[in-house]
Amino acid sequence: MTAFLKFILIFLILYFILKYLIKYFFARYINNLRDNFEQSKKDSSNENKNEGEITIKNINTKKKNTKKDSGKYIDYEEIE
Repeated sequence: MTAFLKFILIFLILYFILKYLIKYFFARYINNLRDNFEQSKKDSSNENKNEGEITIKNINTKKKNTKKDSGKYIDYEEIE
């Protein structure tokens, strides 16, 4: 019986320790993500832009693979 109580006591202690550690590290991780996001937004908004100036940051250079002979055209006749 004492082994069972010892197991329950150890289990409860580990549960509460892990519960607070996970909460602490998860909160730090989320705060770090938020700070990085705010920093990147601040960096992008501080660029010198004149009114009416157009800038393109991401240019898609990947061409689509379209084939001109992608299918066979079948002529049809209407049946009355």
